[in-house]
Amino acid sequence: MDQQTLKTLRLIIPGMLVVIVFLPLFLKGLNPAQVGGTLFRFETLFSIGVVAGIGGLFYVVNLVIRRPFFQPQLIPIQENIKEKLLGFCANETLNPTARKHLREGRRLMTVFYHFVDNDESLKEKAKSIRLNGLVMSSIADLMFLLCMAIPVYLVAYWAFRRPHYVVMGLLCAGVNALCWPMIVTVRKRHIELSDEQLDHIGLYYREELCNTLRMILGDSRIGQNKQDSSNHPDTG
Repeated sequence: MDQQTLKTLRLIIPGMLVVIVFLPLFLKGLNPAQVGGTLFRFETLFSIGVVAGIGGLFYVVNLVIRRPFFQPQLIPIQENIKEKLLGFCANETLNPTARKHLREGRRLMTVFYHFVDNDESLKEKAKSIRLNGLVMSSIADLMFLLCMAIPVYLVAYWAFRRPHYVVMGLLCAGVNALCWPMIVTVRKRHIELSDEQLDHIGLYYREELCNTLRMILGDSRIGQNKQDSSNHPDTG
């Protein structure tokens, strides 16, 4: 999957999820014929422009509000990448201060993507990772929408007494419960895919990687355990 396709799908998929999850609010029941008829009457709602518009708005707002669902999946993925990159340069005897400095912010992630963007084999592997990432972010989006939908449907039932609102509330709760093990599985797969890229970097770019880390540190001595002759009389 290329970058442009990924960007397009990240706009369309959230918009479609919003429509699917909340459309029953405007129905009198969940009869398949009624649902199909409503979709047919409001077919323009599913046009690319409208869906992308909803998705775009949802994407901007969701950058913050979906963090409780998405960020916990990203952290172990990024930590795994950082740890593996530092592990490739274990012979550099990086001290804790140097390791902490390198791990701060997105330093190591920037180094990782530099190698990915400049190697054709890693670029090819990145296509599978983008697809997996899209699945993971879509599940996170769905989880957020379902958590929003549950109280919305319960309040709607209290206000309008339509039985299918209760059904939708329970359905949203059930699907949300299934999403948790699904997103964990997808996260594990993401780590496996990124490990394949890391193995490639360790095999073909280890020296360049370590040189890059020394350059980031500014002075290679920062990353080494230094011996002070005043503390070690036997060093001559």
